[in-house]
Amino acid sequence: MLAEGLRCKKTDPQSGHFGERWEHLQLSNDQLRCLAAINNQVSDGATDGLIPVLTVQSVLSLILYFKNLSNVASSVQQASAPKLDQLKQFYVRAEGAQQLTPEQVYAVANQLGIAKSIVGKVLAVGRMTDSPGIDVDKFLFLLLVMTCDNFRAVLSQLFSLFGQNIESSRFHLFISYLAPDMDPDITSQFLIDLEQQLGERGAITYEEAVQLPVIQSKL
Repeated sequence: MLAEGLRCKKTDPQSGHFGERWEHLQLSNDQLRCLAAINNQVSDGATDGLIPVLTVQSVLSLILYFKNLSNVASSVQQASAPKLDQLKQFYVRAEGAQQLTPEQVYAVANQLGIAKSIVGKVLAVGRMTDSPGIDVDKFLFLLLVMTCDNFRAVLSQLFSLFGQNIESSRFHLFISYLAPDMDPDITSQFLIDLEQQLGERGAITYEEAVQLPVIQSKL
């Protein structure tokens, strides 16, 4: 369930301070509690407590993260999130194509019972709305993310959908799709560290992926 009722001040990009322009966000109850606590600490100038001291930019990153997730999740209010089996069928029907036209994406999704509203939201979040060719891997990965509760689930489902052995470069690309808007933890440095830790290996399994130090830092 998504909850209404959080209005977050946006910062002045010039000064970095909170301004008087408000933006309404639609967040889950857990996200509301977490962000409200952070907001109270920043507003009060607190330097200790349950939540560590955060910069204004950190708070904004959390707001952006929750907002992008809510952009996708909002469509779930009108339609059911796709199931893993539907994503697998989509992958099979793509027949190895790296790209599909938007018309093909909507057609296949409709045949599999994936709501048009969900497809539209995923294309928007993935910044593919105006693209003449939709990257199949990216589209399916972002659909997959909206069905998962946490990063560990994303990893597990990733290997269930795309195979038990995924090329290292492809795995790195999947994770990069979360940056910079979907997950503020996936920074440029995170991706550099991931690339270094993948090393020369040609492919990676789920069991190997969760043992990488940079991945463990998010589990």
